[in-house]
Amino acid sequence: MEVNANFDIEPWSKAVWLIKFRNKIAHPKPEFVKENEVWSRDEYDDLRQQEPKSKIERQITNGNANKAYKTAVAIKEALCDAVPIEEQFGLRNDSWHGSSRVADDN
Repeated sequence: MEVNANFDIEPWSKAVWLIKFRNKIAHPKPEFVKENEVWSRDEYDDLRQQEPKSKIERQITNGNANKAYKTAVAIKEALCDAVPIEEQFGLRNDSWHGSSRVADDN
């Protein structure tokens, strides 16, 4: 089994980004956050309950979550493609099985 991980191209280049992003989230550095804003009265009423966000908090977005998910799926597919077809069962899908029967009404 061989996987050619070229970190200059996707998805491997995004894997580097994902590892760094994960480390920033898992091990954040303290950051003093201070904002000075000038708001109208209506803006103040709408925005005064919103806390200021750190740099890392501003990076935690749906867009970055989608990027991370797509990167993980692409890497999983690359790894699965390297496994011989006869050994791939269970790698490409999560599945379950079960059984049922009609209960006797008597």
